[in-house]
Amino acid sequence: MRRLLLVSLIASFLPALAGRASAQSLDDIELRKRKTQTKLGFGFLGLLDTSVGMNRDRPEVQNLLYLAPQLKIGDKMRARLNFGAVRNWLDRQDNPWDLTDLSLQFSHLGFYTERHTGIAFSGNARWYFPTSKDSRNAGNIGQLRGVGKASRAFGPVYLSFEFNLQKYFYRSTTWSTDETPGSEEWVRSAGRDEYVENNASYGFGETFSATVTALPGLDLSAIYALYQTRPYQPDEGHAAASGSAYLEAPRVTNWAHSFRLIIDATYNLGALPPIARSARLKDSLLAKTFVSLGYTSLTPQLQNGHRSLNPFNPKYSTLYFDLMVLY
Repeated sequence: MRRLLLVSLIASFLPALAGRASAQSLDDIELRKRKTQTKLGFGFLGLLDTSVGMNRDRPEVQNLLYLAPQLKIGDKMRARLNFGAVRNWLDRQDNPWDLTDLSLQFSHLGFYTERHTGIAFSGNARWYFPTSKDSRNAGNIGQLRGVGKASRAFGPVYLSFEFNLQKYFYRSTTWSTDETPGSEEWVRSAGRDEYVENNASYGFGETFSATVTALPGLDLSAIYALYQTRPYQPDEGHAAASGSAYLEAPRVTNWAHSFRLIIDATYNLGALPPIARSARLKDSLLAKTFVSLGYTSLTPQLQNGHRSLNPFNPKYSTLYFDLMVLY
């Protein structure tokens, strides 16, 4: 249970698909695609994801439908609404459905380019609303996330570095706020002391990405990310009121470290000769469709009392297939 809570905690630093498998981020693909001049327009980002966990002791299969209508302001600014629905096929809970956290985002796809090095800078800011089960169970009332990115293309090679800062807001500093023995909340989400954890206060993340256009329309990517999360300090008053021996004991409130690896192949159907050469299809929705296949892992650095940097531990790994549309 501790491991699952930690993964839930650090997953919220990931992009819009928070914790679910994903290919190159939709932001990255849009950042690299050819810009079109427009004063004001509407766009749409969508993704249908199928992911299969590699942990044979606890198999997981998920489908995610992610939708993001956006307002295009000029050729570089975007105002976007992000939301998604998840179906867990091997979930042990009564309700296999979940939502991602709804979020409002403002992005700038390129506010400055350094003229000597050609490094381009972009960024976005996002506010999350607690619509997912994990956020609601933790008493979350919102999250604020800021991202800054530096990127540079060298012919068919695209390199980027991303830094993000996230602040969490909660009704309380711990996951469980109703410690009345025998209550419905106590039976469902507590009832056992080990379910009670400190909520995250704030955190950082650093992401390194390398993408190679191996063939027209085919991108091969490797993405490595580090996450640092700072939990709230224990609440002694809450511990005394709850009568919980676990809460009264000292708990780890140092930084929690984790890392993520994504290995991905993404292909744009618009590069297929029958579509690219067709006057009718080259500007159609089909030409703006991408398919992705890849491997991803989200791994806590501290595992069973020792430190691990192995990104291929099947306990934390997932294979995925994505169908994406950028319109």
